[in-house]
Formats: sequence, C-alpha cells, structure tokens
Amino acid sequence: MTQYDMHTFNIPWSQNEILGITPSENLTIINIQKGTLADGIFKIGDKICNINGKNVSNISELEYFFNTFIETLNITVERNDKQENILKKQLSFIGEDECSIVKREGFDYFNVMLFANNHRKFKLKDFRNRIIISKIKKYNEGVCNIQVGDQICCINNMPVTDKKVCKKLIKHFLMNEGEVSLIICRPISGKAIDEVNEILCKKKYYQTSLKMNDDIKEIIKRECKRIHQNNVNDVTGILSNGLNEEYQTVSFDTNIQEFKIASDTEGKELKKVKRKF
Repeated sequence: MTQYDMHTFNIPWSQNEILGITPSENLTIINIQKGTLADGIFKIGDKICNINGKNVSNISELEYFFNTFIETLNITVERNDKQENILKKQLSFIGEDECSIVKREGFDYFNVMLFANNHRKFKLKDFRNRIIISKIKKYNEGVCNIQVGDQICCINNMPVTDKKVCKKLIKHFLMNEGEVSLIICRPISGKAIDEVNEILCKKKYYQTSLKMNDDIKEIIKRECKRIHQNNVNDVTGILSNGLNEEYQTVSFDTNIQEFKIASDTEGKELKKVKRKF
C-alpha cells in the first residue's frame, strides 16, 4: 500500500493574489505556475485534502474555498515522492516552457521529429480543437514513435487546433527546412485510451461551434441570389441616401438595442475546463 506523508502549509493570501496551482478532478496538483505563492511550496502530485481545518473532497468544494477571500490559507496535502516522480514524467516533456499547453492526467507528452527524406503516411481527424492521428498507412522511421490515437498539440512550438492548418504547417516545414518537430499527447491510462477510442469511432465528429441565426441565413441567401443574378448596379454607399453622391455623417443613438446574430452555445451548457487558482 502506498504511504503518504501529510504536510500543512500556512500561506498569507492577499486579495487578487494568485495562488498558482492547477488541480485535477481528484484534487491532485498537476501544474504550478512559476513566480506565484505556490511556487517552492507545493509539488506536482500533492493531493489537497484539507483547507483551514475543513476537509475537501471534490473540485467544487475546492473552488468554493478559493473563491471566498481568506487572509491566511492553511492547506494540508498528501505527498508521496514516488507518485510525484511518476506524475512529473507523465506531465513533463521537452519544450513545454515554449508552449502553453494545459497538460491532462492520463496522457503522456513528448517530442517527435519528422524528416523530409522519410515517408509520412498518416491520416488526421479533428475533434473539438484536437488533432488526432486516426490511421497510419505504413510503418516507417519517419513516424516510428507515432501511434493511432496520438494528438498533435504543437508544430515547431506553434499550437494547432485545425486539421487543415496542421497539414499545411507540416508540409511547409518539411519542404523548406527538411524537418519538423511535433509535440504529441498520447493517452496512457485506461480512461484516457477509452476516451480517444470513442472519438475515433464516431462518424460525425461535432457540429460547427459557431452557428448563424435563421434571419442571418435568410439575408445571406438573398444576397447570394442577387449576386448570381448580377443585379449589383443599384449598390450604394452605406451612408448614402441613394439620391445623390452626398454622404451623411455618422450619428450615435443613446437608445442602444442589441440583436443576437450568432450563438456559440446554442443554449447548451459548456464543458468545464480545469481552472488555475
């Protein structure tokens, strides 16, 4: 059975000051921001279990404590050096300082080099701003450390979230520089592997994140029809009265009305992301 040491830290906390930790869903610290209160006090792998004498069992309770201003924080954590080293290995990789990547539990991060003199036959799928390798046609040295299910996070330290952009960047660097560096995110835990496999099995990946309202669709449809009919002779300036070439000046009305022309959520609750405290 794994043995944990209990450590309690007394931290003076001024209002609007950043503590600087990113906890996982099970309250394990997976990231510590440099130059903050937590830097030099906590370690990767510490599990928060008590704040100011009150036990914390989930991320919601932790957020409640941190959102309530307290002049002094007494935080008790469970610490195990072996678990710390394992988690650090999973969450750290060469080049992480150059890329702002939110590292996730259950995933391994590392660098891979591709070279122009090797074949690179693999297909990509995009899912919610993630670029995932869905198929490798042929094994070769150029992609020897790439597997199906790997996510491409960065190309030459540039974050990528679009499949077409990812392909263009890889092609550009291989043609012009002969090599390209990729930061790969690979699922290693059972839960992470199941998550990626479920994504790869989906036929329809996701709907467009930004949708136009029906009235905007009608306007676009009407304008496209007019353009195709070449009926563009009556187009006038936006400030013109249509009678002569004189233009009106811009005026600002204090009676402001707002019109919703697009929605990014379509009334659905957004997926929660890990919060940095």
